[in-house]
Amino acid sequence: MTSAVAPPSVSSPQSEDGREDGSEQAEVRRICLDYVTSWYEADASRMEMAVHPELAKRFVRALPSGAEFLDELGASKLVQWTASGAGRTIPPEHRHQEVTLLEQFFRAAIVKVLTATGVEYLQLLKIGDGWKIVNILGESREVKPYTASLFVSTSAGTDPSGVDKERIVDAARGYAEGWDFGDVSRVASMAHPQWSKKCVRLTDAGGFFLESWGAQKMLRWIPSKEHEAELTDERIDINVLDHSGTIAAAKVEWEFQADGTPQSIDYLALAHTKDGWQAVNIVWEDDRRQGGPVIADGDWEIWQL
Repeated sequence: MTSAVAPPSVSSPQSEDGREDGSEQAEVRRICLDYVTSWYEADASRMEMAVHPELAKRFVRALPSGAEFLDELGASKLVQWTASGAGRTIPPEHRHQEVTLLEQFFRAAIVKVLTATGVEYLQLLKIGDGWKIVNILGESREVKPYTASLFVSTSAGTDPSGVDKERIVDAARGYAEGWDFGDVSRVASMAHPQWSKKCVRLTDAGGFFLESWGAQKMLRWIPSKEHEAELTDERIDINVLDHSGTIAAAKVEWEFQADGTPQSIDYLALAHTKDGWQAVNIVWEDDRRQGGPVIADGDWEIWQL
């Protein structure tokens, strides 16, 4: 790894499939670098600009007994913690910042970030005209010096092999097939109690809002009459995007179109718990060439669950 600051790599715009729009990818990387840099520099305003007000950040922590749990904080706590200067206490030679864009699909993206103290999977959504970090899942690691102060990677993450990969895929498939087949117990077995699922919704009036699903809402929705109409045995593809210790990133592709491209994608951040691999954070997005998921004026009641 070179000690020089590497600028974000910008690929040629190919926005038809939602994956290769270089300007969008560069903006996603910038937001993620703002997130890390603002922490080190105690720049609360910059942090506040990078994260959505409804941010859910979870970190895998360990007690002295060895028992692990998910520590959680929201945007307001993160911004105030940044302002306190906690990040400034990290020596400059330890202030590692490595950002890897794992994938982007229209208004959704998942990014891997390495810092002085941890590995994190950031999930972003484009709400209106700007990208925001809406979910974070991370794990701690030993603080040590790095040879670079900043590194922006354009490569895909580390794809695990063997048993870990199989278990991660099984967990993601349990979520996807459990949803498609209306199997509440199967989804419940892989949904962490602190689950956060989010997407961008459009309204008839042209507005945008962030739709959030906790574990309870998800599990109550599955046996509902509205969901019964959606049950299917469609093709589902699962891909592991990255793996780091007790956390992993995966992708679920659904509703394949005639040209073989998915109509919908979910990006999952999973944690390994006493119950095995479970989904903690999810963002999902539709192929925006079809206009995206719109909430019509008469449909608001079903979103009150």
